[in-house]
Amino acid sequence: MQNHGNGTAVVTPAQRVAMERFLTLCSVDTVQKTGAEDLASCIDSAPSLHAVVGAVGRPRLLDWLTGHLKAVAEFVGARRTLDERQMAVLAEILYNEYGWLNVKELVVFFYRLKLGKYVEMYGSFDPSVVMRSMQQFLVERVTAVRRKESAEQRAARQADRSRCVTYDEYRRMLAAGELDHLIPPDRREFFCELAQSHRTPYDAAAVCRRVNGGN
Repeated sequence: MQNHGNGTAVVTPAQRVAMERFLTLCSVDTVQKTGAEDLASCIDSAPSLHAVVGAVGRPRLLDWLTGHLKAVAEFVGARRTLDERQMAVLAEILYNEYGWLNVKELVVFFYRLKLGKYVEMYGSFDPSVVMRSMQQFLVERVTAVRRKESAEQRAARQADRSRCVTYDEYRRMLAAGELDHLIPPDRREFFCELAQSHRTPYDAAAVCRRVNGGN
């Protein structure tokens, strides 16, 4: 989405289609498949509710939320449930308070509500139960975010190690001219001195980029 000078968001037809596609893929009919996904894999993998509203409008998104809430109430066999107006208000509250969550995360939440993972409904679809369940879900999300970040950090460290060379290998590469394409001719002497002074494994290419003003 782009912004006009007055701050108004401009939504392209392609963006609108993409957001509609996410709502369709995460509809009530597909909640079992999407909801069973690992929560960590859903983070950052779909647009936020705020982004969806910016593309398709608030009524469309609230209809989507209401549909999922009704499906949960029906699935748990609630004898007492909300009327249309109350469902609409609950959907509005969910959007107002948690619009920063993405579409897939909400589907995981609704799926877990169906599993009875949080507060027991005891035959009554109570808005307070839904909101208290959301608080428990957010705790799970924090754990999932940390797990995802840890996995990404481990992968980054592994990638760094795969690029590293030992001090002896660096000296050999430097002497053989294998790093000449990374070192300007007028800096070669400096790198030769560098090779004599550093006694720890490091990424030779990264050192060359740093000294030459790169990242």
